[in-house]
Amino acid sequence: MLFKIKFRNFACFKDWQEIDLLNRNVIDEIDVLPSCSNVFIGSKSVGKSSVIKLINTTIDYINNFIKYETEFKLDTTLKSMRNFYNPFVLFSEENDEDYNDTEVILYFNVNQTSFKYELIFNGYFPQLEKISYSCSDGFDDMEWIEIYSKNNLEFSLNLPNSDSSNTCIFDINLNLEELELDKQPNTNYLNLKNSILLKICNFSKNMLTISISDFFKNITFFKDNYLHNKSFKKYSISKDFIEINRTRYLNVFKDLNINIKDFKVTDESLNEFNLLLSIKDENGIFHFINSVNESDNVRRLFYLLTAIFKALDKKTILFIDDLNNYLSLEQTNYILKMFSDKEKNIHNSQLITTVSSYSTYDFDDIYCDNKFEIDKSSDFSSTIFKL
Repeated sequence: MLFKIKFRNFACFKDWQEIDLLNRNVIDEIDVLPSCSNVFIGSKSVGKSSVIKLINTTIDYINNFIKYETEFKLDTTLKSMRNFYNPFVLFSEENDEDYNDTEVILYFNVNQTSFKYELIFNGYFPQLEKISYSCSDGFDDMEWIEIYSKNNLEFSLNLPNSDSSNTCIFDINLNLEELELDKQPNTNYLNLKNSILLKICNFSKNMLTISISDFFKNITFFKDNYLHNKSFKKYSISKDFIEINRTRYLNVFKDLNINIKDFKVTDESLNEFNLLLSIKDENGIFHFINSVNESDNVRRLFYLLTAIFKALDKKTILFIDDLNNYLSLEQTNYILKMFSDKEKNIHNSQLITTVSSYSTYDFDDIYCDNKFEIDKSSDFSSTIFKL
């Protein structure tokens, strides 16, 4: 699975819900490469989670565009996106020329065809500017063919079959004469745009379009607040999955010198998150791990491993916010290496995560394929650079 995303001109905020415009980090550009492990590192409260949330908003929007075949239906899905509204443009006032609209370019690959979605955040959710494709597995130095453009009054769609670049599975060409446009100039563009999107609907059941939608279904987000949310139980935890992968859990515990000889998960522990699992001690006695003792790192590690094992078992992009929360440096690097290890990550699944830096270790101690540091300067601007 290949995935790449590029951001330009967006801000990181300490608190997503209560935005302090004086406490923003404005970042010129981020380029997340199609690497197996991408890490955004920074101290507490510099807004690392904003990166994850921006990606979440972008993917949610594009997924809905594909699902509903028209961005005009997006307003019906905004309720599901209410926690991911984009605050990055709130500071773009008329007299503020220092900052531009947030730009996002998302690249992904389906069946040997690469797609590029270009979006602009000029409100509380993104506006799709352009869709392009290329008959190649890579993303750099490619000739992109435009599929859709919001600003163009001409539209053409000519996509190759996934099995052969010489076979077109759909071919749409539009010109103004084919469209019944309203005589009012202000409505011409909207009618044209609707007509174009209506044409797009004609290939909604095509296998390639279904494959694109399936690509986004394989993207998983993991945040700590899911641990206390009943919906997380449906998202990741199941007794059958745990039993099937029991040996994998125990091998990780052994590698990390965690003294767990065995464990069991009951219906009670699945429904009550302060009783996540019970472990067998050296005397062979099982006892519960709860949320108020020194075993928080084991408890969180267990949740993380459940999501990680699922990600490694198929082509998946896994986002984890604050990976090292409750985890030691050794445990954090162990997880990162699971994605970089080609024997464990045979499907080339990708991990995109944030890591908080502590005084106990340095940025250089974090092991990953692609590393970025987010830091706040005294003038509230920010620097972000690949390490």
